[in-house]
Amino acid sequence: MSPPSFETLQQAYLDTLDYIIDHETLLQPVNHEVVDALREQAKVATTWTQLGSLALLTPCLNLGMRPIAPLTDTPLATTLFQPGNATLDWYFMYSNSTDEAYTFILFAVPLCVPDIAKKYNLNPYDTYIYSPSAGYGKRMLQGDWSTSPRFYCQAIYTPLSESTFTWEAILPNNAQVTGASFECLALGTFHLRIAWNDKTNTHSIDSTLTSTIPPTYNGDGGCVPCIAGLGTSYWSYTNMKTKTVYNNEPPVSGSGWFDHQWLQAGKLNGNIAASIINVLSWWSPSPKTTRWFWITVKDDKRGVQYMILVSNPTLLSTNPADPQPTFQPTILNRYDNQHPPQYLNGTQARVTVTRSVQLGDYVYPIRYAIQIFDGEVYNYVLQAEFGNAIINLPNGVPNIESPGILYDGNNPIEPIGSGFLEANQMGQDDVVRETTLLQSGMPVEKWSLFANTSVPTSTVLLSVLFLILIILFLVSLFYGVYKTFLKRKKLQQ
Repeated sequence: MSPPSFETLQQAYLDTLDYIIDHETLLQPVNHEVVDALREQAKVATTWTQLGSLALLTPCLNLGMRPIAPLTDTPLATTLFQPGNATLDWYFMYSNSTDEAYTFILFAVPLCVPDIAKKYNLNPYDTYIYSPSAGYGKRMLQGDWSTSPRFYCQAIYTPLSESTFTWEAILPNNAQVTGASFECLALGTFHLRIAWNDKTNTHSIDSTLTSTIPPTYNGDGGCVPCIAGLGTSYWSYTNMKTKTVYNNEPPVSGSGWFDHQWLQAGKLNGNIAASIINVLSWWSPSPKTTRWFWITVKDDKRGVQYMILVSNPTLLSTNPADPQPTFQPTILNRYDNQHPPQYLNGTQARVTVTRSVQLGDYVYPIRYAIQIFDGEVYNYVLQAEFGNAIINLPNGVPNIESPGILYDGNNPIEPIGSGFLEANQMGQDDVVRETTLLQSGMPVEKWSLFANTSVPTSTVLLSVLFLILIILFLVSLFYGVYKTFLKRKKLQQ
């Protein structure tokens, strides 16, 4: 069955903007100027990249979606993409054979809310448009990395069971990416094929990843975190055997990682406290960029692997004279083949950036000194050695998503394992925002609207007054119940 036309999904997105306005309440105010600007640009959009970028800029796209909540079933139950539960959904994987390595991320961006999908009788997976990005490199002094071109596309996504699927990109004849498919035909086994052309060469990756241990949640119930219906659900195969063919050369074996992650951003769901945060959040002067470091440390000598998450790191400098920043992780997980995953305390690790690289307007770490307190103190050096391992995010930002080589921090000469260095959106807020606006086709004269997405002060004050009235009513109600209780107790005496 063919996917819906561009015009159908374009109209579905326009109807979603109307839906957001129609479902505005005093407890969920919406900036109408921003929505109007998105609507006008969506009407003249001509590419999937423009529509996808507009969707990423859309406020309250989570209206009508199932709230993010702790997962209680096996991770395999959420192998498939999660339309109706995510404002961004993705598969992530990497493979490292020491001498060669690759990264692949398949992003899925919803263009409409569930009620609008039903209105047009759309297959939920067809409401997604996709932004795949791949890159690979050879290990050498300066590295040698090639990244697939940035693009959005439709695809045929076919669930075969609760835990198996096929995905194949629909590409125009003149596309630089000449083929892209990803499938899971058996539990714990994934197969990637992607090929692209650049100015001088043709590149291809054909890789099979096979799990050696069952998948695991990377936080309690998969939450990293889950707060009032928003947040991230996240699980991984932490130890994959890989066999990869690069550019039709002989296959190479390696190890890797696979995860499925989906997030929901927008308005908090639930209680009065969440409503207060919703209202006050619209008074903030400008949206903030979400940044993080995601790091894996795979110590082959000890047979142990760590996952490290540093939330909201400060921006970096490439000046060697500047002090080297040290961060304390938010999350520190420990994995091995003999025990269930252990969720350690982030205070048990320290991460110091010891080398950075500037890529345009962004500065990314490419070497860490890592100290982990796990029974005893372990010192590591993790270094990117495959070149500037860029992977394109769907908002147009070039991220560093680099497989790495691990060394003993006390004697960093011979490798003792591998790892991964991910640093997310390490640029100034206005640079990140304007990258997405440029990709969406939004006229420059409208960019200032997105630099300050707060609703008018009068709307916020009215919403605050409404909240105060609700709180006073509830206090009065509880006080009346309490007085009645005391009166009955006195009569009984």
